[in-house]
Amino acid sequence: MAFIRSNPLRYAALTTLLLASFTLAPTAVSAQQPSASHEHSPFSCDDVPAGTSRPEYGCFNIGRVDGLNFRDSVAYWFLYTFPTRSSAEAAKTPTGVVVEEDGKIWLNELASVPSRAQVGTLVSRVGPLVLPPAPTYTAIYSYAVMAPGQRSRVHTHPGPEGWYVLAGEQCLETSVGVFRGRAAETVVVPGNVPMELYITGSALRRALVVVVHDSRQPRGTPSSWTPPGACRQTSAHTDSTLLNTLAGVDSQRSVRLATHETGRIEGDHVSIAGDTVFLNTYLGLRAIAAVNIDSVWVQRGTAALMVGIITGLPCALFGAMVGGFIGGDPDSRGSDTRSVVGALLGFLGGGLVCGSVGASIGSAIRRWQLEYPRPADTAT
Repeated sequence: MAFIRSNPLRYAALTTLLLASFTLAPTAVSAQQPSASHEHSPFSCDDVPAGTSRPEYGCFNIGRVDGLNFRDSVAYWFLYTFPTRSSAEAAKTPTGVVVEEDGKIWLNELASVPSRAQVGTLVSRVGPLVLPPAPTYTAIYSYAVMAPGQRSRVHTHPGPEGWYVLAGEQCLETSVGVFRGRAAETVVVPGNVPMELYITGSALRRALVVVVHDSRQPRGTPSSWTPPGACRQTSAHTDSTLLNTLAGVDSQRSVRLATHETGRIEGDHVSIAGDTVFLNTYLGLRAIAAVNIDSVWVQRGTAALMVGIITGLPCALFGAMVGGFIGGDPDSRGSDTRSVVGALLGFLGGGLVCGSVGASIGSAIRRWQLEYPRPADTAT
């Protein structure tokens, strides 16, 4: 008390300092708390140790098969649902994987040809999954839950990756294009392609995922590639007319796709998986985001008939003139009847010879028909 009476100014300063320190202390502590933006840190698919609970958001590995062999270089992921786990276990092949996710029992099967389960419902066929050369393969199945705005790390896989979207929307930005998927759709990205997954829309995105890769390599590795940010822009709408046009093309016909990212791509055996178009080219299977396609041209025969007529008609007329002259030559005991017959034979012979040569040349000239031009108001 003596100190207070003898030093009133010092006491007041000390009191003010103590009050200020107590007032500012909560602010300093609160600054140490994790911010909400931490939830949007890049994700990767991780194993969840037995007995531990999963985080609210993330990608979690739920099944693995090693030592896989495939008859062809292309495989498909078949997804079935079953009423009970025991029925799914009874139906699966030695390489099948049964998991329980999203309130359902799923059987995952990988095969080069359509797989048939005796019991259960085929929900989706994801693919084609183009496999890199390898002595054996490993398949890792995952279940992913991510909120709008969340993203994966930028990475690559040494094999194809496939998704079956259970709910919400997702966008994959890769070095070869943008691939979007919505609920009940599938998405496939080839192996060794840098990518970043970004969750679009306004709803929680849930998906089943598979990566099939060379067993000698890890499932995925970080990549130094920098995405331009296309997935963060307003989601592009895939024209349903485009998808219907491609779905109606005979798989044996040659198709020419014009894109504003990679130029003209030509091939055959066109197929569609979600918003991704696959085309078998001379360089192998190509995956093209449907939103990047500007026009579709389909081969509708060749120019064999047209070139055959153009080259055959002059020869036929010349043959008719020569045949008529020889048949009507008086020095060769010609007559009007022989002249007509000679002209007819010359017409047919000349037309057949030159027309065949022209048709052979014309068969190498393909006729393309424009089946789909992207409307100007939907071009991106």
